[in-house]
Amino acid sequence: MIDIDQRTLCIKLYKQGNISIKEILKQTGIRSEQTVYRILDSEGIPRQRRDAVHKSSITFDEKTWSIIERKKPRNLSKFVCDSIRKTHTRKKTN
Repeated sequence: MIDIDQRTLCIKLYKQGNISIKEILKQTGIRSEQTVYRILDSEGIPRQRRDAVHKSSITFDEKTWSIIERKKPRNLSKFVCDSIRKTHTRKKTN
């Protein structure tokens, strides 16, 4: 049985948009993905479209790893993706 605290936390975490369903399960103690989606559906919360992802293995040099250890990103993949996008996004000039 899901209590109100689990339900509330589930909704809050999902609305943040950057937490996986598996992480929501872990943090809330809810045992199935179907239950999470049932909660969201009952509240009229639309499903968030996730960007396609590609997996790769990556190796970091010591200097880069020390930056990662200092920053302690909660989600390393997101941290790396955001850093790359930030570096390669150009502002439009008129």
